[in-house]
This record gives sequence, C-alpha cells and structure tokens, in this order.
Amino acid sequence: MLPVNAGNACDLALRDRAEDQAKKRYKAMRWFSMPKHTSSRQSGLALAVFAFIVCCYIAIYFILGEKTRITVWDTLDGFDLSTLVHSGYLFAPSTALVPQFFNGIPRSCFASELHFTTWIFALLPPFYAIAACKAVAATIAFVGTNLLLRRNIFQDDGPVWISAGVSACMATLPTYFTDISSAAVPLLLYVFLNIRRRKGTPWNWLILSVAPFFVSFVTMGMFFIITIGVVFLYDCVRARAINWPFVLAIFLYGVLSLLCEYRLLWEVLSPSGFASQRIEFAEPPEDSLAAALLAPKTLFLKGQEHAQSLHRDIVLPVVCIALLFWRRQPRQARILALFLGAIAGTAFLGGFVTWRPVATVYARLFAVLPMAIRFYWLYPAFWYISFGIALYILSSTTKYARYAVFILVAIQLAVNFRHHEQFRNAGGPTFSQYFAQQQFTEMKNFIGLPQEQYRVVSVGIYPAVASYNGFYTLDGYLSLYPLAYKKEFRQVIAPELARSPKAAAYFDDWGSRVYVFSSELFPSYVRSKGDNPPITLHLDYQKLYGMGCRYVISAVPIRTEMTPQLVYQRAFRAADSYWDIYLYKVSLR
Repeated sequence: MLPVNAGNACDLALRDRAEDQAKKRYKAMRWFSMPKHTSSRQSGLALAVFAFIVCCYIAIYFILGEKTRITVWDTLDGFDLSTLVHSGYLFAPSTALVPQFFNGIPRSCFASELHFTTWIFALLPPFYAIAACKAVAATIAFVGTNLLLRRNIFQDDGPVWISAGVSACMATLPTYFTDISSAAVPLLLYVFLNIRRRKGTPWNWLILSVAPFFVSFVTMGMFFIITIGVVFLYDCVRARAINWPFVLAIFLYGVLSLLCEYRLLWEVLSPSGFASQRIEFAEPPEDSLAAALLAPKTLFLKGQEHAQSLHRDIVLPVVCIALLFWRRQPRQARILALFLGAIAGTAFLGGFVTWRPVATVYARLFAVLPMAIRFYWLYPAFWYISFGIALYILSSTTKYARYAVFILVAIQLAVNFRHHEQFRNAGGPTFSQYFAQQQFTEMKNFIGLPQEQYRVVSVGIYPAVASYNGFYTLDGYLSLYPLAYKKEFRQVIAPELARSPKAAAYFDDWGSRVYVFSSELFPSYVRSKGDNPPITLHLDYQKLYGMGCRYVISAVPIRTEMTPQLVYQRAFRAADSYWDIYLYKVSLR
C-alpha cells in the first residue's frame, strides 16, 4: 500500500500530464478557434489566407488572358463599350448619332463617360479591362463584407475567421460581365449604417461620394436607394425624429447617381427625346394572383442569372438551421430574419407586378423608365450577410460546431470556384476564339473599302463580333434604341419572321436583339464551326440594300440559288476560331 504522500504525488503527476496534453491540443487548434476577441495575429492570418484565395480566383483571368472563357449570353453578345470608346463619340452630345450602330443612334443609348468601367475600357485593352473590372469587384466585395460583418453586425468585433471566410465567398461569386454593382452592396451598407449611427468618418463620406460612379443606377443603385429609404422611414416612425446626416447621405448618393447617368436622365425627361423600343415590351401577364405570387419561388431559391448568389445548396440550409438556434444570439437572429424577409418580400413584389391588373399599369411606367424591378441585384449581398450571421449563431452552439463552420465555408468556396467562368463555360469559346480577329482582319482586307463606307449584317454569329472588329453594323443587341429603327429593321426580316411565329413574337414583344433571325436556325442565333448546315435566307433585300448593307457575314452557308441578291465571295477559316465565316455581297443587279 502506497503512502498518502505518494498517492498525492501520483494524482498530481496525472493532472500535470492531462494539462500538458490539453495545452498541446489547444496550441495545435488555436488558429482554428473563434473566440469573441480575436488577436491581431489571428486577424491578419485569416484575412491573408482568404485574400489569397480570392486572388487565386481572379488570377485565372490574368494567367489565361484571352484564352479565358468569358460568358457570352447577355455579356459578350452585347459588347458595345469597346466600340463606343474607340468611336470618337465618347464625349459627344447626347443627341449626336454614333454611326457604328444601326446607321447612327443617339449617344444617350450608351453608357455614360462618367462611369468607372467606361474609363477602364478607355485605358486598357478590352479583355484586360474586363479582368480589371472583375478584380475591382472582388476587392470591393471582400473588403466591404468583412467590414460590415465585423463592425456592424457581429458583437465585440466578431470572429474574424467567419467574417473573412464569408467575405471570400462573396468576392468569388460570378459577376455580371464588367458590372460592380452587386459586389459593392456590402460596402455601401457599411457606410450608410455608420452614418445612420452618427459614426460616419471622412472615409465613409468619400466612399459614398465615389460609389455612384462605380455601380449602375439602372441595375442596382435605384433599388438600393429604395431599400435605404425604407430604413430611413422606419427610423423616423420609431424615433419620431429625422436623422439629418442619414438624409444627407441618401440625398447625396441619389444626386451623384443621377449625375453619372445624366444622359439617360436627359433622354427620359427631355421633350425632344426619342421614343424607345421599350414602349413595345410585352410580357404575358398572369391572370391568377396565386400563380403570380408563386412564380418568384425560383428567384428566392436559385437567385437571378445576372446576379448569381449560388446560395441554394449550402447557404440556404445553413441559414434555416441557424434560425432554429435563435435563442443563442437573439440580436443576430433578428437581423438574419430581416434580411430573409427583404429577399422574400422583394421577390414576391416582382411576382405581384406580373398579375394582370397590376401589369397593365406597370407596363406604362416601364415604357417611360427603362428599368425593371431589380431588387435581385441586392440578393447576393443579402444572402452572404445572412450566411455570415448564420455561421456566427451556429459557432456559439457547441465547440464542435466551430469546426463545421470551416467545412461549410470551404465547401461554398469550392462551389464558387466551380462556377468560375472558365469552368462553367467549358466547351464554349475563349475570348480570342469568340472575336476571331484574324478572320475579320482578312475579311476587311478582302473587301478593301474603308469600313465606314458600307454596312454589314450577321447571320448565325453575334453582330457584336463584327462590331468589335470595326465593322459598321445594322444589327446588334442594345437595351435602348429608337423605336423607329426597330420598325425599319423589321421590314428587312419580315419574310423570315413570317416563317417563324416564335421568332416574330420574340422580336415584336421585346426587340432588344435586332438580329437577322433565320427561321431555320431559331430559337438558336448562332452556329459554331462543325454545326453549320446550309440555310435559305429570305429577307427584303431591296430594303436591306437601301439601308446601306453591302455584305452579309454568315456562320453558315447560305443557298444562293433562291436568293440571287446574295453573291458568295469567300469563306474565312482559322484553326483557333469558334466560327467558320462565309461572306456574301448584297447586289440588286
């Protein structure tokens, strides 16, 4: 039997050993723990790790260069900014006609020269201008989300690994072409909330003053102002007082946004402005209110293709689970419910305006103001702010939940990387393959005339390709142009539209795509090489010739036996191109 002192010594030895093991475990895992008060060393490491991940995401564009697969649909197919910048009409009056498009349309139909992206395209080659815009968007999203979560939403400066990880998720979302709008929402919220709390700094006011020149008023800015306006009204009712700095911030942001879009504002308000094609926009309304209100469920569950949030598989379930633990963090749970309510409410509003009694009134308003209800540009920020709050709540449940947080962030980052344009568009053309500069240079040299002396149209290939390569096009994809030109161009394509009621409805009820639709190709607009069966093209060639068109650029062979007005010239091919291009001359003989 051991003496008492010996027994105590054994107990002490066992206790010391257990403490040593606990210290080793803590030392091994301390960088992955999330205490409320985070050391500056941990903060720096977390920010560096996730900033590096964001840099890797953006680096793909710069490493691959023009071999990157940029999304074509609703982006490169309407690529007019580069042409505008080099047209000589960037600073022209709003009424000046830009001859490169549609035989000359008003300068006010294009982007403002006060916008950041316009200057990027003026300073850099087109592809690297696109890459630079995406880098700026990712930087703004990362910084803004991190600041908002740590300083406005989390308590005690918050766990930096969550804020940095969620910020990286927000920064690696697919952005719509060169648009920075959705990426800027967290930073704008951070600035406005600081001013609302009367803690606005000179830096906050500077960001507020510069932001309107980075984001689009039409796509996001107007709806952000409406959202902040609702917050202001709530404060007025609750406090029964006016927060004048907050009023000034909203007013300043609104005025600067309108200043940036002064050309569009002039077009809307000027009595001498033209009637746009948007007057004829016609979307079939819903007769049933229930059907109209149920339609937005897809918007809530999947988001919108131009402002992708990729939230369905990870973010949404995590948010729902976190709400079950609302008692752990009541304040954060209320904020989480507020963001979810904002998403659901605005999504249902978008469905409500499709109900026939409302749609009739809305269509008249829409004809005057060239914008739809686009609150969905705010959704990516709202979803990832909610994601950060949900992870914050879950991390407080058990010590093991903290490790699950890292796994969830890692999985969401993997989802975002999977949706990088380069991977999502596998099988599609790269930037250089799409614009086929070698073929179009050969074609320009073959024609041998100054490009401003003739006009072209395209078949089976996006008109933006010809426009990018310096050709003056009668067709194209523009969100705003005179209705009179739509009527005129319809006469050219009327024979083909008569053969395809769906193509006719598509053009007549919308009309932003002013294309030479082929009834044999529709609903497809394009054909890549290897998928280009010959077609017969029925057009009003007399009208087409009268508009100045002398050449038809086609990605498919056109049978000329039935159309003697088209004279085959030559085929242009290149191994690294997405297209086989056939050139036809329009001749009335």
